[in-house]
Amino acid sequence: MVSPGHDGIERDRERKRRAYSRAGIPVYVLIDDHDRHGTVTVLAAPRPDEAVYMNVHRVAYGTDVTIPEGPAKGFVIGEAITGPPAQRLRQRRTARRPRGEGSRAVGVRPVGRQPMCG
Repeated sequence: MVSPGHDGIERDRERKRRAYSRAGIPVYVLIDDHDRHGTVTVLAAPRPDEAVYMNVHRVAYGTDVTIPEGPAKGFVIGEAITGPPAQRLRQRRTARRPRGEGSRAVGVRPVGRQPMCG
């Protein structure tokens, strides 16, 4: 989940992305609605020597995306997890969520790895 606030956004979108790729974590998933649109970003194929992910797949909320590799391979992230597409998301957020809440990021780690603190 992308944490609320500027520090959380920078940490989840940048620092953790680099740290996880450097550690060889096969997939890093960001579920992010800080941009007011709602996106799911699946990063795969880490290059530890460069601290980057080679495959980046971004979809809007409500669009199914399947984890391509790692221990969660085949897991589908869809509307049941993210909530509805952007248009309905804005209406729902206005009705139910205080500002700055509700973003999520998920790191998918291989079995046996220790969680990384950010």
